[in-house]
Amino acid sequence: MKKGSIKVKYIGVGILVIFYFLGNAQMKVGDNPTVINTNSILELESINQGLLMPRVALDSTTVASPLTAHIAGMTVYNTATIKNVTPGFYYNDGTKWVKMIGSGLSVLNTPTTIGTSPFNTLSITGLGPGNLGTDEVVTIDPSTGLIKKVPSSMLVQEEQTLIIASAGQTQFATPLVITDIDKINVYRNGVRVAATVVNATTIQLESEATSVLGDEIRIVQIR
Repeated sequence: MKKGSIKVKYIGVGILVIFYFLGNAQMKVGDNPTVINTNSILELESINQGLLMPRVALDSTTVASPLTAHIAGMTVYNTATIKNVTPGFYYNDGTKWVKMIGSGLSVLNTPTTIGTSPFNTLSITGLGPGNLGTDEVVTIDPSTGLIKKVPSSMLVQEEQTLIIASAGQTQFATPLVITDIDKINVYRNGVRVAATVVNATTIQLESEATSVLGDEIRIVQIR
């Protein structure tokens, strides 16, 4: 056998060996390169440097661009503010981009379902004091389960009217349209009295509460 062919043979074997080890090797970048976690294929270690992820400008959560296709597991840092994406880390679930929710302020771009049970409930701690005059409160749509917000002032709203009665007067106009007699409290000179509904905007005092001239009739109606 010629010497040249022997050299080529050994070079070929060497290349195969190198590729074998590369294919099965772990890699560590940074400090202590010879000490690597046995469970990692790639490990980074540094006390003064970080990992800089690819920075791209996404177009929306549903468009793969700048990738050519949605690839599950792909992770990027988005720099754009457009449509339903804002700057931050996003991962791809194979059909869309999903923003990672971290410790900072973030935005849910798609409806998110949080499942709970009597043994696995949702709680929020560390909240500051509220203001019923200006704050909004969370409500739940019973038909869809969607969380919405309304001004706290809408939770309990009441209207009052004060009427100076004439002698023998028993019927009085209410400040709002009557939807439920249980949402109406009537006071004669500060004492609560019973009343019945005459029509959508009128009540009648109980027979024992016939007014005399100058009585103060206060009607408090809850929306």
